[in-house]
Amino acid sequence: AASGMGPELAVDGDGASRWAVATADRKRADSWLAVDLGATREVGEVTLRWETAAGRGYRVQGSADGERWEDLAVYPAARARSHGGWLDVDGRA
Repeated sequence: AASGMGPELAVDGDGASRWAVATADRKRADSWLAVDLGATREVGEVTLRWETAAGRGYRVQGSADGERWEDLAVYPAARARSHGGWLDVDGRA
């Protein structure tokens, strides 16, 4: 993560803070962030709030065990629809 922009800031509820990939890693295509929901939960929507340098392509994945991951939504793709900043997904995480 970039200095002062650790992964805990991705889900802290503060719209003024954010997680960011380290500058040296920004050209890599394999940057990722995992969020542990603490238990199996139904997931109907995921909100991604990008800064100016938004991702050109990304996946939202879910896993019940933290080892086997399943694509819930892939962007760009026809099945990944965005409505006012919400990305529609169907699955359990």
